[in-house]
Amino acid sequence: MERILKAAAALGCTKDECAVFEDAFTGLQAGMASGMLTVGLTTTNSREAIEGKCHYILDSWVGFTTDSLRKLLRSAL
Repeated sequence: MERILKAAAALGCTKDECAVFEDAFTGLQAGMASGMLTVGLTTTNSREAIEGKCHYILDSWVGFTTDSLRKLLRSAL
């Protein structure tokens, strides 16, 4: 979690301006603990396995755009 927050600070961003994309359970846990929008990727674990461990689940990058990310960030506020 501390690394995530340090990275955001180094970029001059607040946690509300950032999102964590993770496929590992420890990464999902760190993302949620950081207070940032946490997106679970189904590249390593199934949707069912990561459900409840993140704010949003992304099954595929197909069709995911920067606008998609902006919408997610706005909805998380």
